[in-house]
Parts: sequence; C-alpha cells; structure tokens
Amino acid sequence: MLAYDKNIQHCIRHCDPSLPNRIRDFAQNIIHDNRGLWGTNPPKTLADVVEALIGAVHVEQGFDAGQKTSKRVLSSVTSTILSNINPASYDLQEKASRLMHPKQVMKHLKMYLTVKACREDTFLARFPNELVWFGDHWEKPNPYGNGSIGHVTCCGVNIVAVLDRSSSLIAKNRACALAVNILKQKPQILDDLDLIVMMLKPENSTNKCDEDAPNP
Repeated sequence: MLAYDKNIQHCIRHCDPSLPNRIRDFAQNIIHDNRGLWGTNPPKTLADVVEALIGAVHVEQGFDAGQKTSKRVLSSVTSTILSNINPASYDLQEKASRLMHPKQVMKHLKMYLTVKACREDTFLARFPNELVWFGDHWEKPNPYGNGSIGHVTCCGVNIVAVLDRSSSLIAKNRACALAVNILKQKPQILDDLDLIVMMLKPENSTNKCDEDAPNP
C-alpha cells in the first residue's frame, strides 16, 4: 500500500503484462471495498521495491539515516497497527493475534480446523444446503458463477464459507478471518467442534481430523 500511495508502480520497469491489472485489483479491494489487510492479495513486486529503496538508503547514507528513513516510510503502517491494539490491554497474546495471519490465529484456536478454496459449483455439489457469505449477506452459491469460495471445515463439516471474485487466496484469508471472529464471539462453538472430532475421528488416530471425512 505504501508503494501504491506514492505511485511507485508507475516507475517500475517490468515485462509482466499481468502486473498492472493485479495492482489495480489490489487497490480496488483495499480502498473501495474496505476489505482490510487479509482481504487483499498485494503484488509482491510493490513490497520488493519499497524494501529495495529502504536498503539503498542504508547503503548510501549509513545505518542511522537508513533507520530514520525506515521509521518515516513505515510510520503509516506502524500507526495503523498500533491503532488496532488497545494500549490499556496487558494481554500480550491478544495483541500478538491482531498482527498474525487469520489462518494462524484459527489454527491456534483449534488445530483440526482446515481451510480450502474451490469453485462455486464444486462447493454447491459438496455442501448443497450451505449458505455462503457474500460480503453483506448470506446466500447459496451460483452453480454457474465464477467466484472462488474459501471454506473452513472440521472433519468434513462446513463451519463457514466466504465468496470472493478476485482470487482463491483472498477467499481463504477472508474465510479464516470470519471464522476467527465468529469463534471468538461464540466460544461455545469450539466445544461443539471438540464433540464433532471425538465422534468422527477413528480410534487411536492423531489429533488432526481428516478434512475429507464423510459429511454427516
């Protein structure tokens, strides 16, 4: 986002015809759709350029100047992170979780939760009665739609599913983020999931439940 804000993308010489469209889609998602960090798929090229520029300052001007430049350049990022952390909270785990990828946070809640992405018709064939979060409402997927559905499951049981029309990676990230929010607000669901695992996993199996277990 730093690179995009400063229009650095216009100064990049490249031979990738897909890069302009990926940058445009990234900006569309994070600015206009207000999806937040995990609802986007930023092109790595932008981050690489910012990193290279900071490194160049360190090499040319020395460590102190490089650190001062880094602090200034990254101030918008650090201020955003700090604004999402309650300064009165002493719960270090809570603070750390706000900086973690939602998939990692989800795995910390329950290791047997898994996330995958598939096409709308594939999800509909496997979970014909399940609703999907479209960003502002719940709805069944379209068997002829071209969106990607990220879905979190436990032993083959669908927990939550999110549709995204930009990429399967974003669909999975958003599904994990939504699952984390739901499980934190409704912790009793975690107890229900433990019961599902105990009922479905074979005796003497590992703690990780098979995602492809039959859907009860």
